[in-house]
Amino acid sequence: MNCELCGKGEENLVFAFVENVKFRVCSNCRKFGKVVNETSHNNFNRNIIKKEENFDIVRSDCGLILKNFRESKGMTQQAMALILKEREATIAKFEQGSLNPSVDFARKLEKFSGLRLVMKEKIDDPLTIKAKNQSLTIGDIIKKSS
Repeated sequence: MNCELCGKGEENLVFAFVENVKFRVCSNCRKFGKVVNETSHNNFNRNIIKKEENFDIVRSDCGLILKNFRESKGMTQQAMALILKEREATIAKFEQGSLNPSVDFARKLEKFSGLRLVMKEKIDDPLTIKAKNQSLTIGDIIKKSS
């Protein structure tokens, strides 16, 4: 099996949480996270590959839509910030386009305004594992996206 961080082939991999993501790591990479289970899971199989994936994304013109909505309702940024329990500066940055809202916050804005700000984006060609015994590492993702 290969380490999912460095790609090193090693028999005794352990599960560790690295930045809140569970990976199978080698003895060298285990220091980067918190080891969860000391036993090796060589029979663990990750060969289930989805042909397409959907992701939620926030519209790129979200700030402009938010500003137009707020102005049409005669609200100030301060009033909107109080209603949404958010800082006034954050609302201003959203409207200026210097800060993009998270998907969760955009959903909160959708409930408040009734506008559609979150869209589904389909990716048809996700990363795939080439061989049955070869696992995908972070290095593979970087190489594939470059």
